Formats: sequence, structure tokens, C-alpha cells
Amino acid sequence: MTEPSAVVMDDFGQQAKARLGALIAERNEKANKIAAVQGDEKALEASVVETSDNADVVASRERLEKLKSAVESETVKLQALVQPLIEEFKANLTHKVEPLMAEIDEQDKQIRAATHYLKLTYGDGCLSDLPPLVGRKGRAASGGAGGTRRVRGFDVYVNGTIATMRDAKGNDRSNLAAAAKVVGVETSVVQEAFFAAQGTQDSGAFKDRVEFTVTHEGADFVVTCSRAVAPSDAALAEDAVAADE
Repeated sequence: MTEPSAVVMDDFGQQAKARLGALIAERNEKANKIAAVQGDEKALEASVVETSDNADVVASRERLEKLKSAVESETVKLQALVQPLIEEFKANLTHKVEPLMAEIDEQDKQIRAATHYLKLTYGDGCLSDLPPLVGRKGRAASGGAGGTRRVRGFDVYVNGTIATMRDAKGNDRSNLAAAAKVVGVETSVVQEAFFAAQGTQDSGAFKDRVEFTVTHEGADFVVTCSRAVAPSDAALAEDAVAADE
């Protein structure tokens, strides 16, 4: 089948098209002015700062650019000066890491036992004003920026059946990762649903029981998370070691 040949625009058509283009440009300029007046004040300010030919604005803009360049240059110099100090600091602390980790293990055990007792006695909200635990790499254990946040102390059920997975020591443990494996999704999917159901990422403010639904490949999975019974001190210590492996 032969394709129809394109229609060649004559001089009249070219002139009409040019007038239409000019009309669209004029119309759009007016629309942009209306949007600038009625739109985001910050966006309007940024646009005027970038495009204004007012002599004072231009001079201020140039001074600001010079200052930004100077700050960037000085920042690079500062980083170069600080880096050797950071390496020296880390070298001086290396031999102290293992003793500090042992102390943290013992304190984690005490913190978990005390947290469970206080929340059981005085309610979930009693510890909401306490600071979050900082992870061993500097992140807040209850929800640092980026990365995956570990949720501990809950038995997790999928459609009424407890979800477990074997840890490095051969013990079966119930957690969100085990539930995610049953559902067939990444652990982060179940974690985010858990945090949404809790209404917070602060472990000190978690409810003892939440339930939510995770949908995967057209199927709905009801996930129930219930606070686990307080373990013994020995079990707490074992859990702290296993969690860091």
C-alpha cells in the first residue's frame, strides 16, 4: 500500500502558521504572567532573581556567586585538612572497639529488660521522651535516615500462622523478614507497612499489637505483629549477639 504524500504548505499556509506561532507565544507569555502572580511566591522570587536586569539585583547576584564559589573552595580545603585528623582519630580508637562492643552488649540486655518492664507496667507511651538507641555505625536504631531499620521483639503471623526463619545459630525466630519471605516480597515492604500501622518509627512508642495487609501478585496477606513475651536475660543476650551477626 502506497503511503499518501505529505501535503506541501504553500506561502499562504506558511504565513498563517507563522502568525499562529506568534499568537501562541503571546498567549503563553500572558499565561506565564498570571501563573507568576497567582503561583508559588518562592518560585516567582527565584525567577526574578535569575532573570532581572535591574542593576542592583545583577550586582548582588554576582556578589552572591563569588561568595558561593569562595565557600565551595574553602570547603574543599577544610575537608583536606580534616581527613588526616579523622584517620588519626580512628586509628587511636581501633583497639578500643572490642571492649566497647562488649559493654554495649551488656547495656543492650539491661535496656531491653527495663524497657519491657516499664512499658508493661506503665503503658506504651511512657518511654516516648527517651532518646533512640544509636546503632554501632552511628545511625539511630529506631529509624535512621536511609537504610533498613530492624524491628525486634514481635512475633509475626501471616494469615494466622507464625512466620519464622532460622538464624545463624540455628534458632527459629519470628520477625518481619520471615513474614516477608512468606509473602514473597522484600523485607522493606513489610517494614514500611508495619511502621504505617504503628503510626511511628519510634520503637519506644510501638503498640503491643498491630495488623495490616500486604498485597502481592493479586493476593492479600494479613500480617499480625504481637509483642513477644519477655525473654530471660540469657535469651536477651543471645538475641543481641545474633542481631549483630
